[in-house]
Amino acid sequence: MSASVPRLRIGSTEIIALTDGEGPFFSPRAEAFPEATAAQWAEADRYDPGAVDAEDRWRLQFRAYAIRGDEGLTVVDAGIGPADSPARGSSAGLTRAGAVHNPAPSAGFHLR
Repeated sequence: MSASVPRLRIGSTEIIALTDGEGPFFSPRAEAFPEATAAQWAEADRYDPGAVDAEDRWRLQFRAYAIRGDEGLTVVDAGIGPADSPARGSSAGLTRAGAVHNPAPSAGFHLR
């Protein structure tokens, strides 16, 4: 896995952020948050410089998480919308890889 993949280690457990989908927010950020000041937008741009496209829309990244610990690997995906959503990622590869699917509202896979 690439070093650029966001990771967090807590004790012997590693949490890995996986890209589940990416795309522009539906409207310019100034329309979504009309009360925000120019100084606040400048601070947001310093914090996350690649988050805005040429039309001033956010480039949103949706994530699923792989949690690797002593008991194995669990993949958690809280979902980003219905199956036909343009931003929807696919978990089909996980089911083919022998994962056990938890059909609860927040999808979870435990790889053995």
